[in-house]
Amino acid sequence: FVNQKFCEIVGYSEEELKQLTYLDLTHPEDLEAECELADGLEVAGNLSYSIEKRYIRKNGEIIWVKLAATLLENLREPMQGIAVVEDINDRKLIEQELRASREKYKTLFEILPIGVAMTDKDGNIIRANPASEKMFGQLMCGEKKHNIRDLPWEIIRPDGSPMQPTELACIKALREKVVVKKQEVGMIKEKGKNAWISINAAPIPLE
Repeated sequence: FVNQKFCEIVGYSEEELKQLTYLDLTHPEDLEAECELADGLEVAGNLSYSIEKRYIRKNGEIIWVKLAATLLENLREPMQGIAVVEDINDRKLIEQELRASREKYKTLFEILPIGVAMTDKDGNIIRANPASEKMFGQLMCGEKKHNIRDLPWEIIRPDGSPMQPTELACIKALREKVVVKKQEVGMIKEKGKNAWISINAAPIPLE
């Protein structure tokens, strides 16, 4: 027995589905995983399983579903079970788009010729691209968690007065929830040698 909703999901009529098995509907790449779970109902004595998989609709389209199958405890042969199928295609498409976006972001992050770094509101450096590592050295790389306060150089304002690390745009943007543009900062790396940088910072969600 199948209901109308399942018929709509796979695009077959009830009469057509009576001539098919889950093997006929399941995407070839998902068959092995589900067969192992289905075999577990008989061999391992499991009573149920759940899986996210793809069906091939009658028109050839691929659709993602979440299937929950339960073996009915009775003495009938062959054994009987019930399966509940949920259409999750929209969610899967969104997840695929997000993964693609993350890959594009990761590539851009790595190849940008300007320094890009992510910090929290306390100045802890979460991530930095190669350009930042080239500018700031070991402070921006390695497994050890570094903090902006660990900068080995004195930070100064455009007028030459000392600046506290907490005044830097990256920390101010997060603490005050504002966008900070073109903050000019000087770094005294060696006596008499200053390096000037312009910083833009904005609060962004990490999740």
